[in-house]
Amino acid sequence: MIASHGGADPPEFPDAKMETRDTQTQERSFERLKDIRGDLATTLVEAEEGLDSIFLREIIKKGVAFHHAGLGAVSRALIEDGYRRGIIRILCATSTLAAGVNLPARRVIFRTPYVGGRFLDVQRYRQMSGRAGRAGLDEAGDSFLLVRPASRDLNKALQLMKKPLTGIRSGLMAGPGIACENPGIRGDEDREGLGKSPGFSAAAGVLQAVLIAVTALGTTTHNQLTRFMNHTLLAAQVPPSVLETQTQKALTWLSLEGFLATSTEPDGDSIRSGKMAWAAFKAAVSPWLAVHILRDLRRASMSLVVSDRGCLHLCYLCAQPGDIRANYTILQSILTKATGTQLGTKPGTQPGEQLGVPKELEGMGEDLETHGDLNSGDPAESRDWPASVASIAEAVGLNLEFVRSQVKGRTYGTKAQSLHQIASRFYCALMLAEAVQEADPSDIARSFHVSTGDIQVILAWCEIF
Repeated sequence: MIASHGGADPPEFPDAKMETRDTQTQERSFERLKDIRGDLATTLVEAEEGLDSIFLREIIKKGVAFHHAGLGAVSRALIEDGYRRGIIRILCATSTLAAGVNLPARRVIFRTPYVGGRFLDVQRYRQMSGRAGRAGLDEAGDSFLLVRPASRDLNKALQLMKKPLTGIRSGLMAGPGIACENPGIRGDEDREGLGKSPGFSAAAGVLQAVLIAVTALGTTTHNQLTRFMNHTLLAAQVPPSVLETQTQKALTWLSLEGFLATSTEPDGDSIRSGKMAWAAFKAAVSPWLAVHILRDLRRASMSLVVSDRGCLHLCYLCAQPGDIRANYTILQSILTKATGTQLGTKPGTQPGEQLGVPKELEGMGEDLETHGDLNSGDPAESRDWPASVASIAEAVGLNLEFVRSQVKGRTYGTKAQSLHQIASRFYCALMLAEAVQEADPSDIARSFHVSTGDIQVILAWCEIF
């Protein structure tokens, strides 16, 4: 297993800010600064190998660096620390750093008014440009937005600089509702007046807020929970009846799924947190994801696939994708080849058929290492994949039909959200399985068309989880 450096503190480097105008002192300071930059560059290469670190080693010696999500956690921490201390004077960064990490600057330059193909919105522009001349750190600051003079973007850029900030909305009710998957409310039982409706759902943000209120804040009664929800931004933006309905839905959802237990007491309703609630809270996962993890563990306890030495099924149980999404083109190639290994060229096999293991192939014990060099960095889609990969995909609920539909850009009914999550976890599990076999992170990244930083995120999350 490759250890993650996500929680490591960067080495301490002295500050390199020069306050004197004396020539000889400045010369000594410049020599000292060169030594400090050299030490930082050496530390960077020793901490993480890869093309990025080699290139950074050279440009850091000139006081320049770049920062993006694809860098490893240690590299990012070293660069941020070097910039704060004045060792790095110019930092080229993506909008991720500009909108997230707190790095004040004297000057901010926008190379383009577009981010991800979209014109900057006023919130993002203000967030990034506001890093220049931060109050309490600098007396003044400059912000430049580069636009072609004869383009239509010029007027849009001028309007952007003058545009006021738009109102903010609570994120507690953002996105689609999360359906309750407890079988008890899908049959003939009538619980809490919900009847037979399989469409009962609750807002994901409200679910999380209620769970945190009960576990972390010690809320034990309905009145306390109501007071807590009344202090949220959502309470200021929706009518009280809507807030009460959403809170009650979340409470019922969490009770039905086993997170909370409610009872009626003489002085009011009582709310108690269960083992599921504390497990989800301590693992920092959403209630919806916790339900799916428990389902996967129960399914694995009945049919754990251990035919591959890379322990792919176990890796799936440990992997959490976060913001990493499955590359469906690569995933389709992997599953198609694994299914071919598993099913051969059986006539009449329909595309999208559930990936099952024929009896004559069960227990063959094929492993990942016998199908190509995992450490070579070859594209994952060009390798041969063993039948065990297909059987594990079936075991976790992933089917080739869904993957093919995503490659073709088609919709896939009401189960699409759940299948997207499964596909992304399976994709991360494939990478994690190679890390377990001590493949180089940069090779894994090249194979699966992700960044080295993504590999470190997967390892760090697995370590925490």
